[in-house]
Amino acid sequence: MCVLVGWTLALALAASLSAQEEQGEPPEVEQEPQEASEPFMRIYWDEGLHIAGLRQNFTVKVGGLIQNDTAFFSKQSDIEVELGELKNGLEWRRVRMYAEGVFARFFEYKFMYDFAANNPPRLKDAFLSYRFPFAPIRVQGGRFRTRLSLEGGTSAINTTFMERGLLSAFVPSRNTGFLFLGDREDLTRHLWWAIGLVQKETQFDISADGSFGVSGRFAYAWRDQETLDLVHLGANFFTRPADSGEAIRFLERPESHLAPIFVDTGDIDATDSRTFIFEAAMVRGAFSLQSELATSYVIATETDNLRFKTFYAYASYFLTGESRRYDSRQAAFGAVRPRRTFTDFKDSYGAIEIAFRYSHLDLDDKEIDGGILNDFTAAVNWYPNRHARVMANLIRAKRKGFDGIWIFEIRLQWAY
Repeated sequence: MCVLVGWTLALALAASLSAQEEQGEPPEVEQEPQEASEPFMRIYWDEGLHIAGLRQNFTVKVGGLIQNDTAFFSKQSDIEVELGELKNGLEWRRVRMYAEGVFARFFEYKFMYDFAANNPPRLKDAFLSYRFPFAPIRVQGGRFRTRLSLEGGTSAINTTFMERGLLSAFVPSRNTGFLFLGDREDLTRHLWWAIGLVQKETQFDISADGSFGVSGRFAYAWRDQETLDLVHLGANFFTRPADSGEAIRFLERPESHLAPIFVDTGDIDATDSRTFIFEAAMVRGAFSLQSELATSYVIATETDNLRFKTFYAYASYFLTGESRRYDSRQAAFGAVRPRRTFTDFKDSYGAIEIAFRYSHLDLDDKEIDGGILNDFTAAVNWYPNRHARVMANLIRAKRKGFDGIWIFEIRLQWAY
């Protein structure tokens, strides 16, 4: 009996080893316990605190952003009679913490809160998305930044200038709704698209009787795999219906958050507005160009239909040889990584970037006298390492019909 049992066990072991060899797996006499080779949870630091569950089925990344701004305004301008005294100031522009990650392999989430008092509403992101396993498509629901324009899709952590261009007057910040995203990529080309159904910017809850606007962004990029040189083109549209008795309004300040509102259409009785944006960018080594133009049509109820327009263009150059990094997942630009981290001014400077931008915003049409604003901005950015940045912007802002003013502002930023 013992001999029979022994032969049975031996044959079973031989069959098991043979099956493993046929599957291309080397036979193992002993196997370490699962806990020893694959821990239940890993906690580590990589540009933020990461927690990874068993087999990456659940991950959490905790990060944050701090931006402190100081601005100085020139005096003796006649626009102060219209707007009041321009006061020098200091503020915490953004103080944010976020948690994002994956669970059940195909679900992604993000929650972000801003502690800065000047940035209401403080809840910025709160969404859940599902990534289809059989196609490069995601569906997202909750509160999120509407995917519109190249600068609008670039995180505030990574924008070249302290503030986005005047085109942001036409681009909503964050909305509640649904978003459908997809992309297709090969070695040199990348196609990206996003279509959203979103409620107006001030609403948090999705209600059955709430009206939804439609947003869409389509982007295409050609990239050299060796040099990472890039050409990017994109087109956007955004329709915003106005509920009964609701007004549509466009307003903007110069490219400084501490400045007052310079141009303002006031409330316009309308049924909806329709905005179209075209975007283009080029990166060639340390040099880059970027531009966008937009037109917004307002279907007014008491006057003829209105048309407002805006555009910006800027050039950027890294004195230390870095290049702007393209984030294909967002079809926007990502964080700058210095070639050499700053240690002292003898061996490594970090990364140094200079940039120049011109922005134009026209909110005048027919009987609407919202104003025309032109901004010239020169910028110097210093990146000591991949987390810190010091920014300096010099802005010449001029509203038509008034004297121009000078604005000098500095930002200290830390992000992880």
